Amino acid sequence: MTDSRAVYFERRDCAGVFRRSAVVLLDALVLLGLHELIWWLAHHPATEAWLGYRGGYTVFLLTTGLYLVEVKRRFGTLGNLLTDTRVISLSGGRPSLFQQLIRTAFWTLGPVLIAIDLLWITGDDARQALRDKCAGTYVVRRGAPVAGTGTLSPLVCHAFGLTWCFQAVLPPTPPPRGPPA
Repeated sequence: MTDSRAVYFERRDCAGVFRRSAVVLLDALVLLGLHELIWWLAHHPATEAWLGYRGGYTVFLLTTGLYLVEVKRRFGTLGNLLTDTRVISLSGGRPSLFQQLIRTAFWTLGPVLIAIDLLWITGDDARQALRDKCAGTYVVRRGAPVAGTGTLSPLVCHAFGLTWCFQAVLPPTPPPRGPPA
């Protein structure tokens, strides 16, 4: 990990457990609606012959991936829009495709990991979930000002029987207060 600069935010500007839970639930409802629409279209006589037996499932997976990766990365999902949040990288810009793929991988690992991911936020100073730590992202309020820039530094954490290594943003240390010399 190189010595480079990254942004950080005030804790109050970072999305907490309730706001993130709302994003997850809203996005799950959107995906459920998309799944039902795709199922109906895939089993309609006019499209069933064209898509084939597994075509509807393939279209659903592609649509889900497109929604959770590209739409979320570029614009934000409906859950992000309704909760007034956005995902950004440690550099302060839009997350890369790789970063968003890492974040999305947590959706595929099941509800237990999503619960652990949300609980992680409660003990993190920057309110980063486990997937944010792995991907190098923040979830913040839209329009939240950057509090400052800091140095990227490796952070090693032992949790759930594993050793995790992340990049952490270290804010500059304030000058010591004391009596004038």
